[in-house]
Amino acid sequence: MKIFLFILGIVLIVACVLSILFAALNLFGYYNVKDGSNELYNAMQRRAVIFFIVGAVLAAAAAVCFIIRANIAFPFSDPPKTACFTCTHVLDKSAPIKYVSHDEDGYWQFSCGRSNSIADARMVSLSEILKIDKSTADFAKLARGEYAEYQDETGKWTINKHS
Repeated sequence: MKIFLFILGIVLIVACVLSILFAALNLFGYYNVKDGSNELYNAMQRRAVIFFIVGAVLAAAAAVCFIIRANIAFPFSDPPKTACFTCTHVLDKSAPIKYVSHDEDGYWQFSCGRSNSIADARMVSLSEILKIDKSTADFAKLARGEYAEYQDETGKWTINKHS
């Protein structure tokens, strides 16, 4: 959604600039045409005003797109740049996330649940984890000191407290 709003905002800005350019061209013609009829002058003035109003509306719409984009709620209460531990299997998408932990110190862990060596450990931002697997937003309310494990037998997640 954020990418769509960004692209839409850019398209609206380009359309705004073009509209204001057309308004300026019509005003230029209005002031520089020497032998035109009154109808021609009135048409150029009317078009200039219409293109200017359309440009202003397009600029406002672009601003709204960027404001909405900036305010799209991040599902976690922690900032998007919060450090998270993960494993190479999750990063390269060779294994799904099967273990999520919100540690007492505020760090998050998202791993595949295998026994990983220290060489497999990686640190990424919380927003990066959300990009890798959008379903991680379901764990946004996981309290500090809690963890969730995927149970292969039942196909459900269980939430527990660290001891």
